[in-house]
Amino acid sequence: MIYMVVGQKQQALAVIESTRSLVRTMGDEDKLVRLDMLNIVVLLNDCQDSFHWDKNLEFPYALIESAERYNQKNHLAYAELFGYMNEEIIKIQNNKDYQLDQSKHFIRGMETAREIDNIELQMLAWQVNATAASSSGQFEGVIRYYSKCMELMEGLDRPWDEVHIYNGSGYNCIIHEHYDMANDYFLKALDISVQLEDTAMLIEVIYNMAVNCLSAGAYQLVIDYITVILRMMTIEKIERIRLCNRSKLYGMLIVAY
Repeated sequence: MIYMVVGQKQQALAVIESTRSLVRTMGDEDKLVRLDMLNIVVLLNDCQDSFHWDKNLEFPYALIESAERYNQKNHLAYAELFGYMNEEIIKIQNNKDYQLDQSKHFIRGMETAREIDNIELQMLAWQVNATAASSSGQFEGVIRYYSKCMELMEGLDRPWDEVHIYNGSGYNCIIHEHYDMANDYFLKALDISVQLEDTAMLIEVIYNMAVNCLSAGAYQLVIDYITVILRMMTIEKIERIRLCNRSKLYGMLIVAY
């Protein structure tokens, strides 16, 4: 686990295999199952961030069989949803009409995640699909996958997640030059951020609005938004936000002027 936490995946996998050999000699079936489940977690650890996954991953189907045989449903759903993302990305790159949520692994994984009521896992799966669709130019697919996230959050008090989804949807609209639609998403995120009185989140949303205006050529609005951000950062004594630092903000001002 320590190797996994510090990003040393290969060392973590090597420890698992050496331990597996030792446990086999002991005939301890329970420990072998635990090792299989740990193996799944280590292999798919990159999927905790929906913007990253291991492009060289070759996921062993034997691990899915083990999770299924021993009723490890959380690990089973995790493996089905993310273990074969590389294959799905290749398919969507070769066929722009291919739908990621129609793959047999995604369908089985989502069914299991619903069965155990794992909302976090379902959210992550839709977000990863949205990211993969965006990288392959599937604008409608991205909007649909983010809409699935919003459906999951209906009736739940998850405003921070809502802001994240609206920001992601807006950014995808910028990439595909749907600037008015992007602004609509950012305004929704802005409204929630104001209600939460979350300064960092508010600054991030306004920054996204500035990027959208810069892409659309609305330079006066860029100047207005960046000026507001810089004032807020000065008042709150913030040197950088998650998406950029002051230097980038000043660079955007120079372009806008």
